[in-house]
Amino acid sequence: MKDLFWMKLYRRGHVSLIVITLAFVFLLKTTWLRWGDLVIDLGREIYLPVQLAGGALLYRDVFYLYGPLPPYFNALLYKLFGVHILSLAAGGMLVTALTSILVYKLARMFVNVFFATLTVLAFLFVLAFGHYVPIGNYNFILPYSYPATHAVLFSLGALYFFFRALDRDKARDLWGAGLCVFLTMVSRAEIGAMLAAAFVAAGIMMRCSG
Repeated sequence: MKDLFWMKLYRRGHVSLIVITLAFVFLLKTTWLRWGDLVIDLGREIYLPVQLAGGALLYRDVFYLYGPLPPYFNALLYKLFGVHILSLAAGGMLVTALTSILVYKLARMFVNVFFATLTVLAFLFVLAFGHYVPIGNYNFILPYSYPATHAVLFSLGALYFFFRALDRDKARDLWGAGLCVFLTMVSRAEIGAMLAAAFVAAGIMMRCSG
């Protein structure tokens, strides 16, 4: 009976949730405040939201190469929690957690619970908390570019809703995919454009084959 109980928890993903949460907490603890580099690159991502929170307008008062969503989101974090690097780190942790959930959900569409859990662990250890060069900019907590990590999150969301729409044929899933494509575009326009083009191409191929 006990074995049956644990198997049920395993199949429902509860064991995976515990394992992934423990890995997330472990990585936070072992890398604490070793994310980013205040001198190289990260300074832009830290200071730009300060200007926006102070009333400056993006693209009019402040030059920026990417979409408006990430810097305005970070400006909101500053207003809510104060101008502190940990405010941005909290946003990075949220993006990392949501990305992990989407990685798991997408993986479960193609593989079993065990391999889906391994996929998330690989994302966390290799990408989200990776630190392979002297500067620590290439992670999801305090990254070189917040638009890149946000675009990854919303791209995965778009793929998740798109694949769900293929399985369930529900309009709300297509709306979810469309919203995520839009959010990707206002984070990194080129990634959003490629994602939209891929969905259009998939739709044309499905219509032609049907």
